[in-house]
Parts: sequence; C-alpha cells; structure tokens
Amino acid sequence: LAYFTPVANDWNVALRLGVARNKGKVTASDNTGSVEDSRNATFAYAGLGFGFQVDKNLTLTAEADFSRVKYGLLSIDDKSDVQLISIGLRYGF
Repeated sequence: LAYFTPVANDWNVALRLGVARNKGKVTASDNTGSVEDSRNATFAYAGLGFGFQVDKNLTLTAEADFSRVKYGLLSIDDKSDVQLISIGLRYGF
C-alpha cells in the first residue's frame, strides 16, 4: 500500500506499508570447511519518502524503507533489521 500526498508547491511525501518476504543467508567457515544456511521469513515493511517535482512528469526522490530478515546457522535463528536508503527519479506518464 502506498500513499502519495503533496505537502508544498513542488514537494510531496510518500508513505508505504506492506508485507515483505525476505531471505537471509549466512555462511561460516574455518580450516575444516564451511557451513551455509538460509531462512525465508515474512515481516512487515514500511517506507517513507520525499519527492521534489522538477517538472510535470519528473520527480526527484529520496526514500527510506525498513523491514526485518531472519537468518541463522543450523537450528539457531536470529533476526536483523534491514534498511534501504535510495535516491532516484520517478517519471509519470
């Protein structure tokens, strides 16, 4: 789910909320060999972004998205936060 709303003449805010299916993978190795394991898990996903409208169809964006990922070796599970920070261009037509 995404919601875009203007906040000033050329500025807008984007809010995102949803569900993400993430895969976490971990590898450990020593002199005798290596062990690898991966986990799939579903977590909540949220994002916040700002946009500056350069012209009618082109918007410069800066966004941050947040979720979690599950990983672990063998039977030990652990979770970690995942963040994505991005800068981009959005073209609407």
